[in-house]
Amino acid sequence: MGRPLPVVVALALWAGAPACGGSPAPAPTAAPPPVAQPAAAPATTADDPEAFVVDGPVRIAEAAPAQGTSEAPAAPSADGAPALETTVRRDALELLFGSDWAAVLALPSADRLTIVRGSTDGESPSETAQVRLTASQVAALLSEPPARQPLPASPEPVRESLEPLLERAWQHRLCELRRQHGLSTAPACPAVDDLGEAVTAVAARLELTATTPNPIPLLKADGTVRLAQTPLFFAAWTATGDTVGAAARPLAGVHLAHPDNGELAATSDAIGRIQFAALARPLAEPLQTGPLAFELDRSQLAGPLAPFWPATRLTIDTRNLDPGRTLVHSAERRDGAAIPPIVAGLVVEGLRANRPGLRSLPQKPRAAADALALSRPARLTADQRASLMADDLGVDFVVFVTVDSDYASRLNTHRKWYEARADMRRFNLWTGELVASTQTAASSSGLGAGRADQAARKALVAPLLDIVAEWTKPQEPPRPSPPLAARSARRR
Repeated sequence: MGRPLPVVVALALWAGAPACGGSPAPAPTAAPPPVAQPAAAPATTADDPEAFVVDGPVRIAEAAPAQGTSEAPAAPSADGAPALETTVRRDALELLFGSDWAAVLALPSADRLTIVRGSTDGESPSETAQVRLTASQVAALLSEPPARQPLPASPEPVRESLEPLLERAWQHRLCELRRQHGLSTAPACPAVDDLGEAVTAVAARLELTATTPNPIPLLKADGTVRLAQTPLFFAAWTATGDTVGAAARPLAGVHLAHPDNGELAATSDAIGRIQFAALARPLAEPLQTGPLAFELDRSQLAGPLAPFWPATRLTIDTRNLDPGRTLVHSAERRDGAAIPPIVAGLVVEGLRANRPGLRSLPQKPRAAADALALSRPARLTADQRASLMADDLGVDFVVFVTVDSDYASRLNTHRKWYEARADMRRFNLWTGELVASTQTAASSSGLGAGRADQAARKALVAPLLDIVAEWTKPQEPPRPSPPLAARSARRR
């Protein structure tokens, strides 16, 4: 067997960072000290079982902190081994079995490996270590491989469904490695052609749904941009024993993340809810103009079987607030008593041709909306906004018109004069903020109180149309600045 060229990679382990699963801490930004290379492997032939056939990367540990400093040395691993030794033992698994399998294998004991220790030169000498495997050590690790552990981060129902498939894949991997190293005379390894189909069938039992509007409006203020609502997803699982049509059950432990921004990540809780708290903050510049994509973490769910798990991406589009998406609601009274509203419907009807997003609540009794309009609020609470959004009308703003029509005078025995006053308030339905308000009045006469009152309220419609038309006018995009050369030419 030919001896591959050694791969030497220098990574720094900070002494103060805890060892987690044997993974090294991130490298410091400063250049690491010079690495003292371990002694060269002895010249051996391919037939020599003590020939080194695998060379791992050189690992560097920061020197122990001086007395009086607050930094603590690196924590040992679960079996008491120092952090540096734990790291190189994990390296041995990755070099031999691959990084996917190394994550689910127990660490081999140090006596099954060759760990070459050394030190760096310079003002702050540090300890180094490198793992090396001889042909006989490789043969021993493949003959009696480390114990395979269950998928560490996968939700229990997923882990149980994948376990028999994972065992088949593991036996196939061992067979391939044994044949590759001349340790097996088997003509072929167990077939795994159906693994992809089997893993896909397991993946089909996971349901991911979005419960937020799509697209989500963007709120822009003071030079910042944030989402009007935080994206909310739910994860659910259909067990094998469930009857056809049975409701899926909430699944905890499912991880979604933005592919380009590691901060935008979340894991489902006990009720299956996946909520991205980080998006409550103003968005970073790259996220202001395009959709937000979230990908399922297949490695967390399926470990070494992740390549067989179908890629899943959930996309939430964004949009600017649209003034045309306005709900107009009027609560109306005559001489202090509630009466059927007519103003909102007439305003919407008058502008609908030019404002397709303008709408009014159905003309059936809406006690809650009427009470809200009559209270003339200075701001909408979260519960009030939720009740207005419950009908999924797709609006961004709401205009409450409170109309009071009162008897003014009598013109003669039968004809009366009524005066109608309108208080208008426009709210951002996503924030509850009062963004505009105004008042107007009109009067008219009619035969009897009913006709006079209705005529006065209808007389309000014309001025209200002008106000609502201005409030719902489409926003013009900013004009691009002319090129610098063109501006200079005009000045000349």
